[in-house]
Amino acid sequence: SYPRILRTVRSIRTRLFLGLEVVDIDPDGRERFGNSAVYVDPERGIIGRYDKIKLVPFAEKIPGPDFVRKIVASYIGRPGKVLPDFSEGREQTIFEAGGVPFGAANCYEVVYPDFSCNVARKGGRFLVHISNEGWFRDSAELDQMLAICRFRAIESRMSIVRGTNTGISAFIEPTGRVVAEVKGKEVQGVLDGRIRVTTGGSLYRKVGDILAWLAVAAVVSGMVLHFWLTRKNGPPIVAGLR
Repeated sequence: SYPRILRTVRSIRTRLFLGLEVVDIDPDGRERFGNSAVYVDPERGIIGRYDKIKLVPFAEKIPGPDFVRKIVASYIGRPGKVLPDFSEGREQTIFEAGGVPFGAANCYEVVYPDFSCNVARKGGRFLVHISNEGWFRDSAELDQMLAICRFRAIESRMSIVRGTNTGISAFIEPTGRVVAEVKGKEVQGVLDGRIRVTTGGSLYRKVGDILAWLAVAAVVSGMVLHFWLTRKNGPPIVAGLR
């Protein structure tokens, strides 16, 4: 609960950035659920909030009519229930720590290459990735998510601080190098380190996937040209010696 979080923050006398489920009450009394990250100050309470934008299909947002929701509910052991959706966030929030702006990525949002670059374009100097990966226990998914974060750091040329509940929590430099991590999976641990803040950018941050789409367009154009020349001139004649 929020009072307990506030007591904890005041006891350690430092700001706390954490992920949790937030419930908002609309004017008509309807509840809206958000998978959110909040920034809590010992004196001022909540000073910032980010609501997850890219929700996980069939887990945080179930497409289709109510009978689809009931099927999913039965599958996860809650038969007869109509599962509620989380509400999608509208924009990426920029926070501040020690005068340095930063952004947040919630769980699987980090798989999108443009997500971290958008944080950088909005002025973020590093990214905090909070992730609930308890679903996957000690599987290879934990290693994969760490590797994905390293690619995001390289693409955006931005440090990433990764905090997870089952692993692998880490500090990642803009070069993709892991400078500190909690060794092992499903283990408790604390990381204490410095974040390298860079002022430079990257080509990918500026142009995004344009180069990739240009490569696809070049391949498709080459295939179309080959097909057209073949139809016009006939198949190429290959001469051989016996």
